[in-house]
Amino acid sequence: MVTVLSGDGGGGCPAMVTVVVRRCGGGFPATAVVAGDGRYGGDSGGVVFRRRWLWLSGGGGGCPAGEVVGRRRRWLAGGGGYPAAVVVVVMNTLEEVDESTHIFNALMSLMRKFLFRVLCVGPIPTNISFIMDGNRRFAKKHNLIGLDAGHRAGFISVKYILQYCKEIGVPYVTLHAFGMDNFKRGPEEVKCVMDLMLEKVELAIDQAVSGNMNGVRIIFAGDLDSLNEHFRAATKKLMELTEENRDLIVVVCVAYSTSLEIVHAVRKSCVRKCTNGDDLVLLELSDVEECMYTSIVPVPDLVIRTGGGDRLSNFMTWQTSRSLLHRTEALWPELGLWHLVWAILKFQRMQDYLTKKKKLD
Repeated sequence: MVTVLSGDGGGGCPAMVTVVVRRCGGGFPATAVVAGDGRYGGDSGGVVFRRRWLWLSGGGGGCPAGEVVGRRRRWLAGGGGYPAAVVVVVMNTLEEVDESTHIFNALMSLMRKFLFRVLCVGPIPTNISFIMDGNRRFAKKHNLIGLDAGHRAGFISVKYILQYCKEIGVPYVTLHAFGMDNFKRGPEEVKCVMDLMLEKVELAIDQAVSGNMNGVRIIFAGDLDSLNEHFRAATKKLMELTEENRDLIVVVCVAYSTSLEIVHAVRKSCVRKCTNGDDLVLLELSDVEECMYTSIVPVPDLVIRTGGGDRLSNFMTWQTSRSLLHRTEALWPELGLWHLVWAILKFQRMQDYLTKKKKLD
């Protein structure tokens, strides 16, 4: 039982008490949400709890405060200058929320272990590649504000998808983070996305320094020389810090396209042959493949594209000629555990066909 004293909610009168709570969504604790105090016209005070708004203080500019109960709305404090009485709101305490969240997470972890153990009876892909499409459409769909809003939601999906792959036992994951074609977008959006990526790289560096990378190794692939010096230095440092990790190897493709990769590989192969003193430069297929950006990891067994697209978008078209392409209508920020499990089940079902094709080739 929480007693909340709210202000009169009239166009600028602040609430006497602000309340901090957490909300539980999808089994994972969210960041704390502080109730607004209605100090500005039209600013309603409230907190998100169980995906509903509990208006604790009167809203400025005539916006009444209330509590959503089921599909009805119960007005608790009038806005627009009408005084509000003491509001009594019944909710779980922070300790109860934390305890229930901990129990729920433990049950989810146990369920995943059981599910993945069953899944591992069949063949598991050595390398799964993800074409992460749909961040901007996700932001538009949910009316998110900011050029990087959809991409920030996409980074959350990256975290959980990598966690699931590690738990399943997938040794390699390749992410199509930012292709060369993406640089054709508006300069403001490109800068916004690259700044966000740099922010996440620096966060990963801090985690690697403190030993919280959980055995994940990060490798950046692509035309990194075309990026700014600060970003290159950060990626180099992160790769050095995680070089010894082996539980999961993640290749992040930035400033990448297969067209440029092939040109780069042929040039590097020719330089290598000429350096060896060969008068006649004769390139073998293996020479070119050794000089690919992604040569450090095996070719993908499974390619998952989100957003409903059927194209590879100039992403690893050389390496994925024998890979299984799985498309899903889910946008990248919407991709979850069951999407991943379904894709792997499809890979297992098609395994005999894929093996025969490889032998014929």
